[in-house]
Amino acid sequence: MYFKMHKTKDGKTLAVADEDMMGKHLKHGDIDFFVNPRFYGEEKAAKEWLIPQMRSNEVISVNLLGKEAVAVGIEAGVIDKNNVHKIGKIPHALGFLIF
Repeated sequence: MYFKMHKTKDGKTLAVADEDMMGKHLKHGDIDFFVNPRFYGEEKAAKEWLIPQMRSNEVISVNLLGKEAVAVGIEAGVIDKNNVHKIGKIPHALGFLIF
C-alpha cells in the first residue's frame, strides 16, 4: 500500500491507497475520481507499520482507498465496516479520530 502523512494545524491525516489503485480514474455516476499519488503518497508500507500509525495520538483522520487499505483500517479499529462506501466497485472510508 502507498501512504502519505498530511500535517494540519490540528494533527495529521493519514492517506492510504492500495498499490493497484495509484494513478487510476474511478467512475461513480458523473464523478471521475483520480487516485492522485500526490495525495496518497509515493512511499510503501505494510499493515504492520500502518496499524500503529493509525492508532497514534497524532493522527486525527484517515482516508483509505482500496480493499487492502480499508481492511487495515477496520483491523486497526479506526474504521467501522458499516461506514465503508464505494467509488464504483472500490471501497473507500474516511475516519475522524478526534472530534
